[in-house]
Amino acid sequence: MKKIILSMLITLGAMQCVSAIPTVGGIDIDFREAAWGPSGPHAITVGNVTATAENNEYLFWAADDGLGILGNNQEDEIDTEEWLDITFATDTCVTSTWVTDLFDAPDGNGQHENGTVSLYLNNALLASFDFDGSTSEQGNGSQEVLFGSAYTVDHMMFTVENRTNNEYSVAGIETEACNVVPAPGALLLGTFGMGGVSYLRRRRVL
Repeated sequence: MKKIILSMLITLGAMQCVSAIPTVGGIDIDFREAAWGPSGPHAITVGNVTATAENNEYLFWAADDGLGILGNNQEDEIDTEEWLDITFATDTCVTSTWVTDLFDAPDGNGQHENGTVSLYLNNALLASFDFDGSTSEQGNGSQEVLFGSAYTVDHMMFTVENRTNNEYSVAGIETEACNVVPAPGALLLGTFGMGGVSYLRRRRVL
């Protein structure tokens, strides 16, 4: 029974959800907001989040799609590896991401558009999740990639392979409050502090 439950949890962790994408501003970190535009720069920072177009490319931005990758010729549809790097100035707990412009239509190799999002903390790979156009909502090629639980990260990398018309954009990232674990020293001070308060109360009673 435990193996069955574990298998179900693993499956849910990599599940792609085709529910309707929220309107602009409805995602915790929403790359469709105007602050992330226009297209053209190699990198842009808004608040504590920085988006970078790796592989010597440029950022693409659209109000309905979010952030993607432009080629050197300033076209969204490029035939090269597309690496979108998202970094956080402070550790952030992420639960899912919304991908757009990812369709079921076969590309030049007869494959669906697809890619991977990888989660990192302190340069260590925590987990990777695939996204595939065959499970997208085909109107805007959108889907939510669920991580199954919250991951504390400082870096996320979106990649697609070098294949004809293999494209994507990232509408945004869903987050939640991180659980802060007190340092051992803080726990010890707290214990002594409570003990001291208890001792003083006892003395007053006596």
